[in-house]
Amino acid sequence: MIITEGLFRSDSFRVSPEFMRKLASDRLERDALYLSSPQGIPSMVELALPDRVLAVQRDVLNRLMSPTVARRIVEVNAQSPKGGEVFTLADLYGTVQVAIWEEARRGSDADVMRRNLQREHLRRMTAAIVGSSAGYPADARALMRRDARQLQGWLAAVAAKPGLSAETRAHYAEASETLAEALKASMMRSGV
Repeated sequence: MIITEGLFRSDSFRVSPEFMRKLASDRLERDALYLSSPQGIPSMVELALPDRVLAVQRDVLNRLMSPTVARRIVEVNAQSPKGGEVFTLADLYGTVQVAIWEEARRGSDADVMRRNLQREHLRRMTAAIVGSSAGYPADARALMRRDARQLQGWLAAVAAKPGLSAETRAHYAEASETLAEALKASMMRSGV
């Protein structure tokens, strides 16, 4: 999927530290500009790459994981001839999850940009699982529950792996707890 390759893979936004230093303003220059500008308004804004990357990724993720897109994929599949090649919700959700949680599957560290994206994905997944059933088709919610269990397995496997940073370890633990709560809440809501 072109979108996951260009926006959601771990190396989609790799930028060398040298390049980032060239883009960022010098702190002393920035402070001097702040003090010398009228009303203390700086004329230069520091580049916050993780925030900018997340904004782009968030917009695309909002669209891909929206109830509208889910309903449209279900409708198109219902109208497609039997045996024909179709793009399914399972394809969409599975491809997105594999790309976003690449580090958890491999058992490796996730940098700040990856953790931010993973939190956004987790937020949408858990909202769909525990939210009102009116928005998403039943198949979409069932697939997201399936994917949440798969992600729990990846996170459980990586939990005991040595060598992870404290930030990544805490992020994975928090994600695992969030998934457990969401799956438990969805079972309680449905009376299972």
